[in-house]
Amino acid sequence: MAVIREKVLSALVTLAENNPLFREEAIDNLENTIRGWGFVLTAEEMEAVQAHHRLAGMSDADILRELARLHRGLPGFPGVLRR
Repeated sequence: MAVIREKVLSALVTLAENNPLFREEAIDNLENTIRGWGFVLTAEEMEAVQAHHRLAGMSDADILRELARLHRGLPGFPGVLRR
């Protein structure tokens, strides 16, 4: 099950890295955007994502750097490792 969760979070990060529409929607309403794009996160996963939801004031480059940092499984977003 943990591998599936890692894949879900990895897919979410990849989408955010590569899809400007997703990023714009996430800035306006993170939780509904995640759900609307077909992702179902656990409460713990959503809390981790929300804790890092600082997209509104960031440039695209800053957002991509932050997502890359999170994607490497650093503290605050456990279990997401890019392979």
